[in-house]
Amino acid sequence: MLQNNFWNKISKLKKSQGINSGEIVEDGEIWYINRHKTRRRRSTWDTTKSYGVQGLARDCGYSCYFRLSQKTKAPTKTELRLFMVRWRQLPIPINKSLPALENNRLRPVIQYLDSNDVMHAHVSKFVPDCLYSAHAMSATESSIVNLCGRNGGMFGTLVLSNGTYLIEPVKSHQPLPSSIKAHIVYKTRSHSFHDLYFSDYINSSISASANNNIYFVQNDTAIFLNITKFDSFNIDNTANNASGDINDKNSRSRRSANSWDHYVEVLVVADYKMLLYHQSHLENYILTLFSTVASIYRHPSLKAAINIIVTRIIVLKNEAAGPLISENAQDTLQQFCRWQEMYNDRNDDAPNHHDVAILLTRHDICRAPGKCDTLGLAELGTMCDSLRSCAIIEDNGLSAAFTITHELGHVFNIPHDDERKCSHYMTLNKNNYHIMAPTLEYNTHPWSWSACSAAMLARFLDGNRAQTQCILDQPIERRYYDRMFEDPAPGTMFSANQQCQFVFGPSAELCPYMPACRRLWCATYYGYQMGCRTQHMPWADGTPCGDNQWCHRGECVGMSPEQRSRQDGAWGEWKNWGECSRTCGGGVQKALRDCDNPRPSNGGKYCVGQRERYRPCNLQDCPWDTIGFRELQCSEFDSQNVGIYGVPPNTKWLPKYAGVSENERCKLYCHVSGSAAFYLLRDKVLDGTPCDRYGDDMCIDGACHKAGCDHRLGSNMKRDICGICGGDGSTCHVVSGSYNERGSFGYNEVLKIPAGSANIEITQRGYLNQKEDDNYLALRSANGDFLLNGHYQVSVFRQQISLQDTVLEYSGSDYVVERINGTGPIRIDIYLHVLSVGNLNPPDIHYKFMVPSKNAAIAQQPSHSNFYWRITERWSDCSMLCQGRQTQEVVCVDAISSRTVRENMCSMRKPPVETRSCNIDCNIKWRTIQVGVCSVECGSGEIKQASECIKYFDDGREEVLPETDCRNVPKPSDRTSCYIDCSGRKWIYTDWTSCTKSCGDSGVSRRQAICTDKANRRIDDRNCEQVMKEITEKQCNRMRCPSWVYGPWSECSRSCDGGIKVRHASCSDAAGHEVHISMCNLADKRDHQKCNEQICTNWKFGPWSQCSVTCGDGTEIRDAICIDKEGRQLNQGIDIFNF
Repeated sequence: MLQNNFWNKISKLKKSQGINSGEIVEDGEIWYINRHKTRRRRSTWDTTKSYGVQGLARDCGYSCYFRLSQKTKAPTKTELRLFMVRWRQLPIPINKSLPALENNRLRPVIQYLDSNDVMHAHVSKFVPDCLYSAHAMSATESSIVNLCGRNGGMFGTLVLSNGTYLIEPVKSHQPLPSSIKAHIVYKTRSHSFHDLYFSDYINSSISASANNNIYFVQNDTAIFLNITKFDSFNIDNTANNASGDINDKNSRSRRSANSWDHYVEVLVVADYKMLLYHQSHLENYILTLFSTVASIYRHPSLKAAINIIVTRIIVLKNEAAGPLISENAQDTLQQFCRWQEMYNDRNDDAPNHHDVAILLTRHDICRAPGKCDTLGLAELGTMCDSLRSCAIIEDNGLSAAFTITHELGHVFNIPHDDERKCSHYMTLNKNNYHIMAPTLEYNTHPWSWSACSAAMLARFLDGNRAQTQCILDQPIERRYYDRMFEDPAPGTMFSANQQCQFVFGPSAELCPYMPACRRLWCATYYGYQMGCRTQHMPWADGTPCGDNQWCHRGECVGMSPEQRSRQDGAWGEWKNWGECSRTCGGGVQKALRDCDNPRPSNGGKYCVGQRERYRPCNLQDCPWDTIGFRELQCSEFDSQNVGIYGVPPNTKWLPKYAGVSENERCKLYCHVSGSAAFYLLRDKVLDGTPCDRYGDDMCIDGACHKAGCDHRLGSNMKRDICGICGGDGSTCHVVSGSYNERGSFGYNEVLKIPAGSANIEITQRGYLNQKEDDNYLALRSANGDFLLNGHYQVSVFRQQISLQDTVLEYSGSDYVVERINGTGPIRIDIYLHVLSVGNLNPPDIHYKFMVPSKNAAIAQQPSHSNFYWRITERWSDCSMLCQGRQTQEVVCVDAISSRTVRENMCSMRKPPVETRSCNIDCNIKWRTIQVGVCSVECGSGEIKQASECIKYFDDGREEVLPETDCRNVPKPSDRTSCYIDCSGRKWIYTDWTSCTKSCGDSGVSRRQAICTDKANRRIDDRNCEQVMKEITEKQCNRMRCPSWVYGPWSECSRSCDGGIKVRHASCSDAAGHEVHISMCNLADKRDHQKCNEQICTNWKFGPWSQCSVTCGDGTEIRDAICIDKEGRQLNQGIDIFNF
C-alpha cells in the first residue's frame, strides 16, 4: 500500500487537483473518501451536534470506519481502512456533582518562557470534538487527525505499515459527487513520532532539607538504588452494643475509614534541552509519560483513588530561562522548588494552581561529584507544601515515567519496599518489591504497588489531612487529564527502536533474540564494540511483540490496547467484625471491605467511600492492678534486640509521653529505664491505646479519635473531681494538709495516699526560698519499692511516674518549689516521703487530693491481694562469661507473715528491677589463623583460615575456650580475602607468526600476549586487565596477488573447420613488473583458444544442359551442390542459369 513507485507524479497531481498551498512535497497520490459509505458506531458519548463539528466529523460521530480508495467507484483492489475514535478531553465529569465544562475552557495550553521571564501561551485553535485517533488496519500504531479540515475532509498524519504520511483534503478540478472527498497523501520527511499538535506551536515561577532528599539513580543493571470531599456512606449500625459506628455520616472528619477521590494537579516544566531533543513532539511526549504515571497510580494495588492531572506545561525556550539547572541534583532541586513557587497561584481554585511541580531535564544530574547516575530527586512527604512539593527528573526515554511515579511516591511519603517499617505489612524479599523498590531488578513489578506502599499512602493521607487539603479539590481546567487516558497506548506511538533511542541515543535499536516486553534490551555501541544493554525497564504498553500480540505491563498478550476497555471498581461486601483490640478498658473492632466487585482494571477508577468501619468493644474498666496498655506495649521489647546502636538487648522499656508532638501521639515512643533516651519502636500503637496520659481520646489505626471516659467513640463523657466517669463529685472528699517537722537524716514518711485518690497535688517549698534546702520529695509503693528519688538518688529534671494507666508528674528538684501532681485516680497505695540530708532544715510540704468516701460505691476498686513482690539484695548469675548482665532477684512475699511464697501467689505483674554489668574485665572473641596460600598469584584472592575461641583479659592474659563458649559471637568464615602485590605486572609478547597469506586482502600475522609479574613469571591474564595491551594481530601481505597479463590474439590458424588462435601471457605483480610464472596460478592461464569452428564447404557443379533455343538468346542450366570436404551434400541442389 502506498508504495514509493507511485510518487513520481506529485507535481502533476498537485497542479491537476488544484493544490495551491505553495508547499513543495516530493511525492504523493490522490485517495478518495466516500462519505455515504462511512460505517458509524453507536456510543453514548456521541456529540455530533457539538459546536464547530462539521464535515467528516459529523458523519463519524464518536467512532466509525473510513474506507479510502484510489478510485471514485467500487470495486477497487487498492483500499485503505481506517478505524476512527474521537479523542475526547472531557466526556463527562468524574463526579456527577461537577457541571460539564465548555469546550473553550478545555483547550490545551502550552506556555513558553524566555530568558526575560516573558510568557508566551499558545492555545489550540481547533475544536476538540474534531480530533480523532486514526488506526489503519495494517499498522501497529495510531495517529491523530482532524476531521473538520478545510474542504470538509481529513487533515493530519496517518501511520501505515510502511511509514508515516500526511493527509490533507484537496479541491479537485475534476467533477466529483458531493459525497466523494479527494485527499492527497504524501510521505512525511520528519521522523516517525506522531504529533498531536502541529509545528506552529514551536514557532509562535524553597528550602529543602538535605536529610529528607530522595535520590533515584540508575546504572546499566539497576535503575533504582538506595535513595535514603467527599461523601461519607451511611452504614447501618450492626454493633451489638449501644455505641455507634465511628464512621456514620456525621463524622466526616474521621480519617482512615474512607477512600476519597484525590486530584494531584501537576505542573510540568521542560527545560531547553528537552525542547531541542524532542522539538515539536515535546508536548506529545510529556503527555505520553504522564499517561503511564496516571495509569500506575490507578492500579488497584494502591487501594486509593489517586488522579494524576497535568494542568499546565511550561517549556523553557533557552538556557537562560527558568531556574538554574546544574549537574548538582540537590542544588537543582532547591533552585527549581524556589522558582516554581513563583508560578503557583495560591488560590486552589485558580487555573494556574498546581499541587506538585515536576522538572524534566536532559541535563546529566549528579548526587555527588563523579556520581552522575541520578535519575530523580524529591523530598519526602512534601505533598501540598508550596515550597517543597516538587521533584526533578532526568529524561531517559519512556522509562522516565517510572522515575516520575517513584519520585511522586516519595512526595506522598511512601518509603522504599525494603525499609524496616515495611516489615509490618509484608515480608521483606525481592519477590514483594514493586514500583517503590530500592532497585528495579528482574523480579520487580513496576506497574503495581506493594502492600507497604498502599498502607503508607493511606497513613499519610489519613494522618495529614490538614496538609493534604490541596489534593481534595477537582481542578478547574482539566486540560490534559482525559488526554492521558484516551490517547493510544505509549507503545503504539513509539516503536521499540524509538524507545531504545530515547535511552541510549539515536544509533540504538532493539536487541534481537531477547525476551519481549519484560525488559527493554537495546543494541548500542559501548566504546568501539556493539553490545546489548538494558536499564531493566519494560517495553511501553501497546508495543507490538508478535502477530496480533502487544505488551501489557511487562507481558506479551493477545489483546490490543484498543480492545482493553477501562473498568471502574466497585465495593464488595463487608467482612466480619475482627477481634477486639483490648480485653478491657475500651478496645476497637474493625470491619473491612475491598474494592473487588469488580476490581478496577485498565486505568479504571478505584472505589470512593468507606473502606473501614470501627466500633468500640470491651468497655468495662480494667482491674486496678492491670499494667497500663501503652506500658504493656513498650514492655514487649524488654530484653529484646531492637537493633538500635548503643542499646543493649537486656534493656527495660517504659512509655514516653513528654516531648512527643501532638500528631505523633499514636506512635509507640518508649524510653530506656533510668535514661532520658527514647526511641520510636512502632509506627503506631495498638487500637484502643489512649492518645495521651491525661485525656480519654484513643488511637485507631495510628490516628487519634475523640472518645469519652466511658471508652465510647465520639462520647463527651468526662470524669468528675473524684475521678469517677460521669460522676457528680459526691463520692469523694478533699484531704489536705501540711508537713514541716524537722526529720532525721534519710527518708521520713509523711503520709499514705490511698488507692482511688485523684487530683493529687503535692508541693515542697525550699528553706528560705532556696533551691538547695537539703529536703527532697520521694514516693514509694506498698511493697517498699521507691517510685521517685529512691536510694539517695535525686532527679534534677522533670520526670514521669507511671502507675498503670495513671501518670504522676514530678517537676524535678531544681526549683524552689518541688511539685508532684496528677489527675488519677491512682490504682495502688503510695507513700509520700521526704529525704532530708545536710543541715536537716525543716521541710515545707503541702498536699491536697480527693479520696473516695467510705460509704461510696466505687466501681474502680483494686483487686485486693495478700501477696506482693519484693526486690531482694540478691543478684542472678552473670548472663555471659564476659560482658554480661545481672538482674536483682524478685520474690513473692506473704504480706501478713512476710515469708517468701510461690511466685504464682502474686497476681500482679512483677515490678521493674535493677540490672547491672558483670564480668566486665574480659571479652570473648574468635581468633583466626591463616592456613595455606592465597588462591591467586597476584591481586585479590582467598585464603583458608582456622578459628579458635579466646578469652581476652584486660591485663593482657589470654585463655583458649571451647567453641561453644563463643556461640553468641558470629564465627568468621573459613575463608578470608588475601592480596598479593601486583606491582611490576606487564604484558610480554611472543614473536609474530608468518603471514597467513602471501597476497590478497585477508593475510594476518599474530603473536601471543602473556601477563607476567615483576620477575617475569607468568600470572593470570586478569591481573593485567588494567595494563595497556599492544596489538596481537596485524595485517600482512595485503596487496594484489600476481596475475596473468595478455597480449593481443593472433590470427586464427584456419578459416574454417576449427582453428587455434594464441596470445602471449606473462605473470605480473601489482606494480606491473613481470615475475616468474610460478607466482601465478597456471590453472588460470588463458593464452590460447579455439576459433573458426564452422564447417568448410565447396560447390560441386553438374554439366550444362542444351541451350533452350536454337537461335537468339537462350539459357543453359546445370546443377550446383554444396558439399563438405568429404564430398557429402549439405543442402538441396539448386539450378544455375547461364544466359
